[in-house]
Amino acid sequence: MALWTAGALSARIAKVQASAEVNVVAALSEVAARIEREAKDAIRASGSHPRDTPTPAVKGAAPAIITGTLRRSIIHTRPVPAGLLTWQVKVGMAAGVYPPRGRTPSSKYALYLETVWGYPFLGPAFTTVTHSVSWRALMGKWV
Repeated sequence: MALWTAGALSARIAKVQASAEVNVVAALSEVAARIEREAKDAIRASGSHPRDTPTPAVKGAAPAIITGTLRRSIIHTRPVPAGLLTWQVKVGMAAGVYPPRGRTPSSKYALYLETVWGYPFLGPAFTTVTHSVSWRALMGKWV
């Protein structure tokens, strides 16, 4: 039977905590990348059309591609600590990217996508990925 001293226990806890942080960051990064890919795939699946022509996208689905700017603007951030035992990663529209006509900044375009269309490609992407991912495999043996 091993004897645990205060120093040995503290060292072991610190080692487990460091390992857990690495695993959490890796898992969240993988999940965010998968959500981003799924959202971009949904936009690809809606089809494409030339500017000033009717869209082939149906209501409630992702918008159809005109220039590809919307698809390219979907990004994910690196996981960052957001409190005690809390991490945050964001998947969504990049700032500074403009829609096809270039008249509206992306923040207003993203607001339109959120309030009018309800980001019809982000919600389903999140649901698909989070329901299909093997969390135990992503997080490592410590889970």
